[in-house]
Amino acid sequence: MANANQKRESIWLNLGFNLVLPILILRKGDDWLGEPLADLLGASADGALVGSVILVIAIVFPIGYGLWDLQRRKRWNIISILGAV
Repeated sequence: MANANQKRESIWLNLGFNLVLPILILRKGDDWLGEPLADLLGASADGALVGSVILVIAIVFPIGYGLWDLQRRKRWNIISILGAV
């Protein structure tokens, strides 16, 4: 009976947070976030620090979604784990 009442996961939301958003941020992060991050951090827009921050921002989405899904459904989300790796 517990499985019948369990909330179902949205596959589109899962793929969006674990695949699409991180890929977009990694591909377009310099164009979208490079200058604002460079100004905020006081570094070059092409520097390693800005690239590292963009990488961390991209990794936050799968980790955050995985933790939210774990709290909500009480199960590990394998796609979030793979997305963070």
